[in-house]
Amino acid sequence: MINKRDLARQVSKKLDTTQAEALTVIEAVIEALADNFMAQKSVHLTGFGAWKLKTRAARTLKNPKTGQMMALPVTTALQFSVSHVLKQRLREGKGS
Repeated sequence: MINKRDLARQVSKKLDTTQAEALTVIEAVIEALADNFMAQKSVHLTGFGAWKLKTRAARTLKNPKTGQMMALPVTTALQFSVSHVLKQRLREGKGS
């Protein structure tokens, strides 16, 4: 697993820039993604994948600990789908 700083280090090497500049770009991309999700918009990055918001209906569940029935409200979850291009790269072992 890598964190934001590790990613910034990798990006800075690829772009021949400073880690601070790469970190600024990464944070801007993350903020732009979050803004689009908050606006209920899907995001599609060709060759990488797509994020979309999925609304899950309200339902009744049984609490396994107490056995009581409880209501679960409508929820919204973020769903990611990997692009076929990235899947192919991973299958071929070119993911690293």
